[in-house]
Amino acid sequence: MQMIKSPIRRPTRDGFSLVEMLVVIALSSLVLGVVVSLMFELRQWDHLCRLKNTRNEQLLRLSTTLRSDIRRGNDVLLSVAGPLVVMTASGEQLRYELGPEGCRRTVVTSDDTSLRDDLFAIGRASKWNVERQPAGRRPLLAVTIEKDEKRRDPASPRLLPFLVYASLGADEYQRTLPN
Repeated sequence: MQMIKSPIRRPTRDGFSLVEMLVVIALSSLVLGVVVSLMFELRQWDHLCRLKNTRNEQLLRLSTTLRSDIRRGNDVLLSVAGPLVVMTASGEQLRYELGPEGCRRTVVTSDDTSLRDDLFAIGRASKWNVERQPAGRRPLLAVTIEKDEKRRDPASPRLLPFLVYASLGADEYQRTLPN
């Protein structure tokens, strides 16, 4: 009898080896780590963009309100470390006070009652600067805000430059002109 040699059969592989599985897990965890870190960066960037946009809108609102108040006013007073005060012909005081949360506008009548209190969330600022420039019949005022760079939080967006030009009492002067 003759023996027939059968070819050697190698066992077939139906799955992954342990090394292949570890490589797949390592690559998956690396990709997941990159994706998660990018998601956190995007969320932080989105938060800062929204905060900056809100502050820009508040600065625009503050500049429009301040310009309108100066045009209605008779005089602008500024103490060394105090608020900016716009005096009107009706005896109202429009007080703009800088604080840690932003600028607070308070309308105070002649009988010392506070009518309205507005908050402009512009962030930290240190003080007001007012330059009077006589121009024409009514004096021209240039109002700026100095940034508080010493106490600035590095995570918060920077305060944009703030500048308001307004002619003191221009609205009252317009009403007295003949049509």
